[in-house]
Amino acid sequence: MTQKDAKSGSGGSSVSTTFPWTAESLYDAMMYMIESELMTVMIPILPEMYEGESPEEGRERAARYAAAFKELEEKMAAFWAETKSDLKSFSKAYVAEIKKRAKQNEEQILSDIESSFGSA
Repeated sequence: MTQKDAKSGSGGSSVSTTFPWTAESLYDAMMYMIESELMTVMIPILPEMYEGESPEEGRERAARYAAAFKELEEKMAAFWAETKSDLKSFSKAYVAEIKKRAKQNEEQILSDIESSFGSA
């Protein structure tokens, strides 16, 4: 089914689930705000960045990273809950609008039929 088919309601019953973001890009966007060192592009260079760090510094960094992952989990849960809520609200409003337009269309058809009887 093409995008045109999806918009017009024709075609098959499956809908594409391709999104403009990937799990990696979503992770990176959220982690950028929390702890940018844990973005996927940074992981390969972390050993070089922290070469020569003391054991105490390593423990502090590990604690910071653990806190960052905990915060990420919380933000992801909130993000999914908000997204689900937004989608439900949008869907409900969209269905109501479709029903309203269908009713208006039906009323117009009936009005046209009634008018044709009056002019016959």
